[in-house]
Amino acid sequence: MTTEIDPTLGAVTLRWNAASDCSDCAQSQQQTDGALTWAGPEDGHVGNASFQTLWNGTGKEGITLGWSITGSISALPEVSDEADLGNTIGDLDVRCDDMTKGAANAGCVFPSYTPTYTVNTDRYPAAGAYYWLMKEKNSNHFGSRTHNTPLHYLTDGQTDNREVVCPDSWQGRIETPDVSCDEYAFATTKESGGVPANGVTSGDQCAQYYATPLNDTIWTLYFDDNYPLPTWSEKCGRASIPLAQNTGALAPFGRTGGFVWYNRMLGDDPFWLATPGFDHCTSADITCTFQRTNP
Repeated sequence: MTTEIDPTLGAVTLRWNAASDCSDCAQSQQQTDGALTWAGPEDGHVGNASFQTLWNGTGKEGITLGWSITGSISALPEVSDEADLGNTIGDLDVRCDDMTKGAANAGCVFPSYTPTYTVNTDRYPAAGAYYWLMKEKNSNHFGSRTHNTPLHYLTDGQTDNREVVCPDSWQGRIETPDVSCDEYAFATTKESGGVPANGVTSGDQCAQYYATPLNDTIWTLYFDDNYPLPTWSEKCGRASIPLAQNTGALAPFGRTGGFVWYNRMLGDDPFWLATPGFDHCTSADITCTFQRTNP
């Protein structure tokens, strides 16, 4: 990138050229703020140029955007060729779509960015503890950024997945108030035990836990001794979790908070899971005390 002007060149004029491989895009005229010609080394003014690229397609499309800078000099007016001063062609990939669930309009994202879904562990500590335990101690580490094993969004099939891990015949622990069946990895992910390719035929094959309150503010997560103790190699988890915590912890993912539409999640898109109240814990801990993130 050019950072200074040789005084023998005279005035230097730069040109910013936008480009893309979009099949159905409209590009605006260049908008400039400040002159794009510099009189010489002492001319330190700032010049800005911008374009707007509008996607008009349907479905989804991967697009490479970029720009190049070329320059010409007044000292050699007979030279018509412009010098190549660098480009970003191939470095700026976006994905546009009009099919994201819950999104009212078409939009675009950077597909190389992996978003993070954060569980509100202050409000849902029992659910958060269970998710943390599964992603950090289970050998699959589904959703763990530390182990570079993200979850992957599944657009359809959630009901079938849940019926495998949490069938109607499941009976939770009586120690858990307003008990509900909470599966991990979530039914809305490719890693769900209910996905046929994952080889789980019954939720009984999952690691089993239950949550119970010690008092009005302290919850404890136990192994469910109605089943074999976890070996940490199970392909899924199943836990007795209070219904409000089960549904509340994931409600912002799609229904109310809009994590899916905000990040324009499509099938198989990766995402991380954060459980901030337990970030201080280590995978070797036998016990770990929850810490509020908003005291």
